[in-house]
Amino acid sequence: MEHLAVENFRCFRAKQGVRLAPLTLLMGENSTGKTSLLAIIRALHDLAFNSRVPDFKEAPYDLGSFEEVAHHRGARGGRAESFQGSIRSRASWYRDEPLETTYTATFRERSAAPFPVRRRIA
Repeated sequence: MEHLAVENFRCFRAKQGVRLAPLTLLMGENSTGKTSLLAIIRALHDLAFNSRVPDFKEAPYDLGSFEEVAHHRGARGGRAESFQGSIRSRASWYRDEPLETTYTATFRERSAAPFPVRRRIA
């Protein structure tokens, strides 16, 4: 994985991205999104590579229900109706030329849990 992007997920309202390197350190104060980034990486990996619907309550990232995972915009804005995450990677699979792949998933609430309603591979 080379890049991660999230939108309307936990503390990340606007679409934000982070470059991932072979060694990536996450540092910051409490409640700044470190665990959230690790949780969405695992969720996207489960969907993209294991064809498994992610469980956001699974240890060690027990993030809770959709209400606790989707970004809350404040009293007037309310809770986001969906959130999105994407991972981008490069691999040399075809004639030793880099092939860039982006996997994107959109989640909505289903039975109080986040559920993937749209997936896209580009």
